[in-house]
Amino acid sequence: MPMTKKSSFIKEVKKFLKKTNCPFEALDSRDRTAILRLSETTSIHLIPLIEENYTLYTSHLYSQKLTDFYSQYDVQIIHIWEDQWINKQEIVKSRLLSMLGQSTRIHARETSVREITPEEAAIFLNKHHLNANTKSNHRYGLEKDNELVAVLTLGRKVRFNNRKFSWSIIRYCTANGKTVIGGLSKLISAFKKEYKPGHLMTYIDRDWSRGNGFETLGFTRQEMIPPTHYWLNLSENKRISPKKINEDVLSTSKSHIKIYNSGCIKMTWEDD
Repeated sequence: MPMTKKSSFIKEVKKFLKKTNCPFEALDSRDRTAILRLSETTSIHLIPLIEENYTLYTSHLYSQKLTDFYSQYDVQIIHIWEDQWINKQEIVKSRLLSMLGQSTRIHARETSVREITPEEAAIFLNKHHLNANTKSNHRYGLEKDNELVAVLTLGRKVRFNNRKFSWSIIRYCTANGKTVIGGLSKLISAFKKEYKPGHLMTYIDRDWSRGNGFETLGFTRQEMIPPTHYWLNLSENKRISPKKINEDVLSTSKSHIKIYNSGCIKMTWEDD
């Protein structure tokens, strides 16, 4: 079982930040967790997989309360779990570098937009999105020099009201190590031009974002969605969706623990 009383996770992240010449201040740094302030508006919360953190994992309000506390002071706190660092380190590093302004910057005007195949979307999202690929009905990509640099996926249309249909934005991400300035706007505009939606909806992962990018595109915050949970297989450091397992069995298992995120923000856009 990989969970031990000590973890090199916090030291590894600090080493990475030092390598990028990113100054940080340890606001709370112990063996159990660490909160590092990167700037006046951004901090990161590191959660190692150690036995002493069992009580943190089983509390569905732990991350949410921390996020709410920092939000009072207009600070985005990023929650990074050790299993994400182990399994998707390149994606985590890429997102941190983007926040620090150290990724390769591409302007959307330098790219071309096109619809992409389900296979293209799956390959890209599995490589570059923290939550990987999932089912979608519409897929758009931005290309530069014949290489995909950003992807947007949406679900099927549903009746919003008697006058309008609504679509859900499911995934958006850029290639690891790249930031596409205006990329989200260009992809959504392409979808709007073709399907003329009256309403769009998306859910923002509060572990990583407050939805500011969508807000600049005219989306408004509608409600806070409570934290959701996953089961973590301790022997493989892999997350399992509760939809794919028998939770009654895992609740008594010593090889799995239940972990919670910070919840989501539901945001919508509506045509005038």
